[in-house]
Amino acid sequence: MSVAILPLDLIIEILARLPVKSLIRFKCVSKSWYALIQNPHFISKHLHNSTILFENRDLIISQSHPRIGSNALILLSSKTLDVFQEMKVPEAFEKAKRLQISGPCNGIYCVWTEDGITLWNPAIRQLKLVPKLGISFELPKNLNRTCYGFGFDRASDDYKLVRTMFPGGGGGGKGMLNIYSLKNDSWKIINTHVEFPVLLHHPCVSLNGVLYWPALVEKQTCRMSKSLFAFNLANEKFLEIPLPIDVCSDEKILTISVLNDSIALVAFDFGPHVIWQCFDIWVMREDYDACGDDRYSWTRLLRFGPLPQVSYPLGFQRNGELILHSDEELIMLDRNNQGVKRVPVSGQVYFYEESLISIKVETVAFDVSTGIGRPLHMPLLDDETHMVHDVLLVIFVCLIFSDTQTHVMPLFLDEASHVWIAAFLGNHEFREL
Repeated sequence: MSVAILPLDLIIEILARLPVKSLIRFKCVSKSWYALIQNPHFISKHLHNSTILFENRDLIISQSHPRIGSNALILLSSKTLDVFQEMKVPEAFEKAKRLQISGPCNGIYCVWTEDGITLWNPAIRQLKLVPKLGISFELPKNLNRTCYGFGFDRASDDYKLVRTMFPGGGGGGKGMLNIYSLKNDSWKIINTHVEFPVLLHHPCVSLNGVLYWPALVEKQTCRMSKSLFAFNLANEKFLEIPLPIDVCSDEKILTISVLNDSIALVAFDFGPHVIWQCFDIWVMREDYDACGDDRYSWTRLLRFGPLPQVSYPLGFQRNGELILHSDEELIMLDRNNQGVKRVPVSGQVYFYEESLISIKVETVAFDVSTGIGRPLHMPLLDDETHMVHDVLLVIFVCLIFSDTQTHVMPLFLDEASHVWIAAFLGNHEFREL
């Protein structure tokens, strides 16, 4: 009996909607599938699909248990708000006394412990220990404050870790900057004459090859003014972006996040005298003046509240839902109808993102925003055909009947694809579904 073979494009569409865990297993199906799943273009397409087809991201809950001297990581479903998986904690993190996580950037996290800095892709269980800085990179005594940022530089197809060092004590001053390149697996010093502001200890946000920190900048009046501090990973230059006047008062706390592919600012009152909080959400717009220079403007999107005092905003889901984190619970705010959902959670909370991107030194990066990469060529060998037929049948059924619990991206087929599927399954009535 002859077996109809699916077009390559349709095979790729089916596989590119599967969870990373399934794809890792399917590397064993055939040599062709192994080559496909390792292909940079396929990896890019898979990440792009997960970004546009899944409305929200799941959450990682990091819990420390000092009594038994261990750390735990669990996954919280964004749909059901239930714990659905306990993550395997890498040995390097399990016993760490200090565990700080930043990210994700295309599924890659930057993790700090007392033993050093590690890049981590939990979906494919890869770790990459960042080499320690040599003697020539030792921190001068006057530079006693440090901030880190991690992001992807599309221009050089490289993931970069940035360390900024600057004087503490409430004033600015000349600082130092080091950059680690994953592609080169090495650090370098950037010579800059920029007067570093005093960076706040909020997590750095990465968007389109630029790192952003909220900052305090010392002005000529000797007063500290709130600002946004940006570092471009491509040209390795700094930029100060003014903030809206309404958020610059001393009583305001600022956090930054990404909303609909734009930098968003959340401003709120915080302190022992604050019982109820309101959250103002501002979105930054980037434009160009007549000379072609960057211009930035801010628009207040909306206001949430009042709500009982919470700790801090975690960030936005892809559907625009704002997540707040207190000591004992998560608060989800729907910005469309002002609805509020509460989930009892203890521990640090981070967004979870899956990807197939390797963090080995020989990693080949690519443009994840457009899915552009080299063409795919995956001819099936004769002895692979029947095995692939059976596997694709199972996968296809999963895709057709997928829901939010399966973590499988839904498959939408055109008429031509339905005809091919019907021939492939030997069921001509299938095209009527």
